[in-house]
Amino acid sequence: MPDNPGAWITTTARRRAIDRLRREENLRRKTETLQVLAELEALGGSEDDVSGIPDDRLRLIFTCCHPALAIEARVALTLRTLGGLTTREIARACKQAGVDTTYCEIDSSYGHDAFLLEIDEEEAEKVIARYPMRINPYYLGLIKEKGDPFWLQAVPDIREITDQDGLEDPLDEEGLSPVPGLTHKYPDRVLFLVSGRCAMYCRFCNRKRKVGSPSMVTRESIREGIAYIRKTPQVRDVLLSGGDPLLLSDRELFRILSELRPISHVEIIRIGTRVPCTLPQRITPALANMLRGFHPLYINTHFNHPDEVTAEAGLACGRLSDAGIPIGCQTVLLKGVNDDPEVMASLMRKLLSIRVRPYYLFQADLARGTSHFWTGVKKGLDIITHLRKHCSGLCVPHYAIDLPGGGGKVVL
Repeated sequence: MPDNPGAWITTTARRRAIDRLRREENLRRKTETLQVLAELEALGGSEDDVSGIPDDRLRLIFTCCHPALAIEARVALTLRTLGGLTTREIARACKQAGVDTTYCEIDSSYGHDAFLLEIDEEEAEKVIARYPMRINPYYLGLIKEKGDPFWLQAVPDIREITDQDGLEDPLDEEGLSPVPGLTHKYPDRVLFLVSGRCAMYCRFCNRKRKVGSPSMVTRESIREGIAYIRKTPQVRDVLLSGGDPLLLSDRELFRILSELRPISHVEIIRIGTRVPCTLPQRITPALANMLRGFHPLYINTHFNHPDEVTAEAGLACGRLSDAGIPIGCQTVLLKGVNDDPEVMASLMRKLLSIRVRPYYLFQADLARGTSHFWTGVKKGLDIITHLRKHCSGLCVPHYAIDLPGGGGKVVL
């Protein structure tokens, strides 16, 4: 203690005041960060979701938020100033701004996708005019070369519009919809579309006829869907799908779950999402904690290749599992992606390592514009035989075909 007790008191008071100010500043920054994250959470900072956020708030991401969000926010901030520029001009501007264009989001609305992926711009534009394109920075980073399994799943192929094999609505979802956006195929279950967007638009999607369209899901269709579920007592199982339900903000998703959970005859709620695979940064502690409040809740996710099981994906699935949410994987058998017994076995083993149970291996649906992904049924049966011989029973999913025209699943 100093000789002068008053000096000691003054020094102590000063230190306490400084500590208090630091705590207040940290709280302020944390609060502001959470506000920004709330605005960005739907897609981790894509330009779609930050166009109304001031630049100073975006810059806050650089120091306060997850590194992946910082990259995306910086890219979005740069792209915001680049309207009307050509592909090469955008490339130069990004380089001058110090932005690694490897992490730019590729979106059909940007008009600069071809330079990043070295695809045929003319062909891509023709495909995108009919079927939208979106590749977020994370999934883009998985692509190593043209034609690899990630490229095939994400990058438009001219065969999507030149090959007319298949059906526009292969499972007759529209014909089985008592209200828009809700399919009631099985007596006790409904498929309820609550989002029209995905973190990445898969080129093999069986709903590619409408995914990405603003009219796919509306507030009115969500209201009608909830009303139908509420007045239909035989519905005990609701599967939320889209698009991707986890592309909704936490607040929007909370509101929908809060409407469904009190319905007495709804016993189970499931969420179909590819976000743990295609944008795992979206699975925040806040999201997992919110979902924890709606048990019994299950998640059906979707991985197609073992190299999609990254450290980031493992962290995302771990957060969901720690919240008590069982996770199953519905893989699609795709030519050139996973139609190899060893590749499939590796995927199934890796899924178990991140606490995801292989659930279904689906024969690809006969959606128009996807025939270049189709395989023969024998290929799938051979893969299942290989899994049974070389893997634990936990690794073996049900191999199923969802019959065209709404005939339902048949396990082979």
